[in-house]
Amino acid sequence: ARVLEEAGLKLDPRINRHVGQGTASKVIWFQNMYLELAWIEDAKLARDVSQAGLGTDLVTRSVWKHSEASPFGVGLHFKPGRSLPPFPTRDYSAEWMPAGTVIKVASAPQMSEPVIFIVPAEFQVKPMDQWAPEEKKRLLARSTHSLSMQQLTEARVTVTRDPSTSETMEALRSMG
Repeated sequence: ARVLEEAGLKLDPRINRHVGQGTASKVIWFQNMYLELAWIEDAKLARDVSQAGLGTDLVTRSVWKHSEASPFGVGLHFKPGRSLPPFPTRDYSAEWMPAGTVIKVASAPQMSEPVIFIVPAEFQVKPMDQWAPEEKKRLLARSTHSLSMQQLTEARVTVTRDPSTSETMEALRSMG
């Protein structure tokens, strides 16, 4: 967080606690997406969630310097008209999420790869033209960075530790 702030990005001052998951986060808002910096607050609870069959193992990922696991997660959005991702997923929900909301987490990620998941519609940043005037004003205030950057137009994820890749990574690579 400090490095990103020093580079000119503005962190939202609020801390988001993921009740029942053992994690918390802070967000850097952009007009078209957000970057979430998450950490473990309760290692036992986070370990219990990780052992729930998702294969994400957030505790091991949090000590990436020692475990060589990827500490990153990439949240994708569905394109209009698409209802299923092009890779196998498992549904995850937590008590901090609205009832009936699920995050689709890619099945069996390799620890050297980032966790890939589908962001539920409830958590997606809508296009600016769909925001009500007051919402737009708040988003513009939160996404004004001294770096003079309001939107992200491209993201690249490079995996350097393990040459083998999962079905998920192959699907994403084939989609560009």
